[in-house]
Amino acid sequence: MFPTSLGRLTLTDTDFNSFQIVDVDSKELFNYPFVYMSEPGYLDLRPADAKNLREYFDRGGFMLMDDFRGNEFDNSQYENMALQMKKVFPDREIRPIPATHEVFHIFYDIDAQNMLPPYIMPGTSGPLQFLGIMDAKGTVQVMIDFNNDISEYWQALDVGSCSLHEAGTAVELGVNYALYALTH
Repeated sequence: MFPTSLGRLTLTDTDFNSFQIVDVDSKELFNYPFVYMSEPGYLDLRPADAKNLREYFDRGGFMLMDDFRGNEFDNSQYENMALQMKKVFPDREIRPIPATHEVFHIFYDIDAQNMLPPYIMPGTSGPLQFLGIMDAKGTVQVMIDFNNDISEYWQALDVGSCSLHEAGTAVELGVNYALYALTH
């Protein structure tokens, strides 16, 4: 669904099958400027994984981490993701990405402060947060959608099981992420 939307909305050359599942320790990873990682709260990077990911980012790669949650009572998914990313970037911190950041305005103007996640799960989900890891120049290399799942909207859009407004915003956000990845 998303590759088709990206191609139709931006004239970027894509087709329905313009995605590939790739292991993070594979050299094949370098063929893709935009990587989507779902459920990074369960990530377990081995040394070869971390080394390959670091090289991927050093060569200009971009990753979106999406579909994981936490709150003040249980933040284990976030803590694990942060621990795993320290293996890749021991010298960098995860920082909030402000709503004024270019990533939210590169193609569509996204009101990130008022986005609604596709699920509100009392006791498991805290507030939506946009976080990132940047290089020395301030370019976002890892975009972290915490307490969100924009791909859930992408999937639900085809079957009409979600808010059309929120699903449209999720597609627009994905387009912004992809264009940011391709131009930075």
